[in-house]
Amino acid sequence: MRTIYKTANLQKIVILMVSMTAFSSLVVIVTGAIGDYAAYLEQWVLVTAGLDPWSPYYNGNPVPFNAYGPLHAAVGSAVALHSYGPKFIFALCSLASFVVLIFAASRTRLEVEQRSIFLLALLFPLSPLVIVHTYAYGGNDIVCALLCILACELRARNMFLLAGMALGLGALMKFYPLLFAPFFCIDRNGIARLRPLLAAACVFALGMLFCHVVLGWSVLSAVEGGVTREAKSLSILRFAQVAVEYTGSNAAHWIVDFLIDKNSLFVLVAVALVSLWGWIFRVSWRVVTLIGILAVFAVYKVGHTQFFIVWSAVIAWALAEDEDQEAVEVSRAFFPLLAFLWLLSVKSAALALAYSELPEFSQILGKLDYQWRTLSSLVFWAFVVYGLIKARSIIFAGNRRRPAIRV
Repeated sequence: MRTIYKTANLQKIVILMVSMTAFSSLVVIVTGAIGDYAAYLEQWVLVTAGLDPWSPYYNGNPVPFNAYGPLHAAVGSAVALHSYGPKFIFALCSLASFVVLIFAASRTRLEVEQRSIFLLALLFPLSPLVIVHTYAYGGNDIVCALLCILACELRARNMFLLAGMALGLGALMKFYPLLFAPFFCIDRNGIARLRPLLAAACVFALGMLFCHVVLGWSVLSAVEGGVTREAKSLSILRFAQVAVEYTGSNAAHWIVDFLIDKNSLFVLVAVALVSLWGWIFRVSWRVVTLIGILAVFAVYKVGHTQFFIVWSAVIAWALAEDEDQEAVEVSRAFFPLLAFLWLLSVKSAALALAYSELPEFSQILGKLDYQWRTLSSLVFWAFVVYGLIKARSIIFAGNRRRPAIRV
């Protein structure tokens, strides 16, 4: 097996890592407790007090709803060391993701060029998505991103059980990585490799069972909360909600409310359809994973930009590995969508700064932001459809045949 020492200039990588560590630390400190991280700190007060992390109250005062798993509470215990402790952990997860990308590149190349190393850094740990939503806002999706690309690397090395375990661990932070496990079971040869799915389910079940033994079933409130949350900006259902307000049609209201209420079922259907499509047409697990993760986040009603940190990490991994040319070309087909998500992240940071520095314009900015949030899902879906059309032309460039089921 080739090692990083043989394939890349280690000194340049170390210098880059030190520079990224300094940069991310600076952003963490300067931005402080804003965005998601401010809500996390209120939730973690329960953890440091030795109370139920999913309790809605602390000393009679309401606590922001905790929609996350046991791993989120475990990371939150670092606030006992410093209030920014968990935020630094999230930043370190981004740097660890870069290490995984370098190892993926070194596994398939005789030599990793300096240019490739810097491009990988710009594509993920230094991308606007990560800078804004991890270093500045302190979002926990970066933990899932790290574990998902680690699962990709393990799956590429045919370590199916370990890949599934990584996904199961990610699901203990936020539940959605468990939905990705079926994509890792797909094989271009028509073999359904169920070990990643079983391993992910077992790790997740054991983690939740341990949480039950220690704290009871209050963690299930996080699962229930994720099911009952309202539609957000990048969800087409958010646009539909606003649109039906102008129609005055009771039937239209009922349909939109039904789609929102039963959204979790539609997400599961999307997972099943993408997995079945990948098996029937013998699509590689890398491509199925890229499209499957996008499908999950596109269908899910809570359309948060930060969710796509995980998807962008998988794109970066596919490009770093450069072993499956089809996956590389499909990743490039989604570059316009990725660029749009980067712009949304920059917009979010600029708007937060404007609110802080120009409070007299807060009402105008709020109205403009509301209108943009309503329309952004249409732009988002336009880029999604464009990427899927391009991906389809790449995937079906050759003939595909339905394989026989083999488990």
